[in-house]
Amino acid sequence: MKVRVDSDLGTVRVMQVVSVFDVGRVMNPKTAKSQAYSGITQGIGMALMEQTIYDKRNGAIVTDSLADYLLPVNADVPTSMSPSWILPISTSARWGQESRRNHHHRSCTRHR
Repeated sequence: MKVRVDSDLGTVRVMQVVSVFDVGRVMNPKTAKSQAYSGITQGIGMALMEQTIYDKRNGAIVTDSLADYLLPVNADVPTSMSPSWILPISTSARWGQESRRNHHHRSCTRHR
């Protein structure tokens, strides 16, 4: 990831993202790329825009609604995003596909 930091304004801008996804066999490259872009955009939002503010008197979360939540827009997303796919080594599925739901579990346990 390449970022640009403006220390005068206190802002961080993501300029370039290179990512690798372990999703099994890609059945539809167009939708896989779209899912990757969505995940990258969500990660940028989580890292740079989310902020949980607590009430100092009682510890309750003050920013608890979508009205207080900033979402990344097109201007926040880098123009250079390069998703790549890890090819499956073996799989029990007929065509080598995997559910996106299993992505996190597999990526955490694959190389132990």
